[in-house]
Amino acid sequence: SFIPPAPECAVLAINSPGLLLRNVISGTQDARIMQLQAVSAQGGKRVLREDALFDFHDVLIHDDRIYLVSSGSNEVLVLDQDGRELNRHAFPGGNDCWHINCLGVWDNQVVLSAFGEFDGYRGYKHVSRGQGFVMELETQRKLWQQLSQPHTPTQYRQYRLVCNSEEKQVLVREPDGDRGTRPMRRLSSLASRGIAP
Repeated sequence: SFIPPAPECAVLAINSPGLLLRNVISGTQDARIMQLQAVSAQGGKRVLREDALFDFHDVLIHDDRIYLVSSGSNEVLVLDQDGRELNRHAFPGGNDCWHINCLGVWDNQVVLSAFGEFDGYRGYKHVSRGQGFVMELETQRKLWQQLSQPHTPTQYRQYRLVCNSEEKQVLVREPDGDRGTRPMRRLSSLASRGIAP
């Protein structure tokens, strides 16, 4: 297993096809600066990006691109493997108003979770219940709504899962034929059906 290079590691993404580790991306921060680093067996450790304003919250490697959530600036950056910016998805409302926090891949599309569409810095405080959502990054189409502080959108086989953090739940959405949403209560039952890690 990989242990991040610094105790203040905030986010980590590993791109590991098969058993060969190709890339580890880690985000570190201290009181002054945020730093995105790449570590690989071939190239060693290198800094991809540094910024004093960002609040790195998650990083994802997908299709040879690095997706980086900056909750502090209310945006998602898309970088190439060398850290060069390819695209920037900035959302309205100001710094940390939506609390965009996690990335995932559902049906080969990058998705993000957010606490809701609020105005003003941390406008979600004490009013986020039922306002959160998971949406596709590129199309901004909302795929799952009425969530409460959602995190970690994950797809396992045909099942979509999300942590509904304010309610202390992990929710599972069944395949398209059954659009019901239910809390993940019977973990052993779900594991026997192959959807629990």
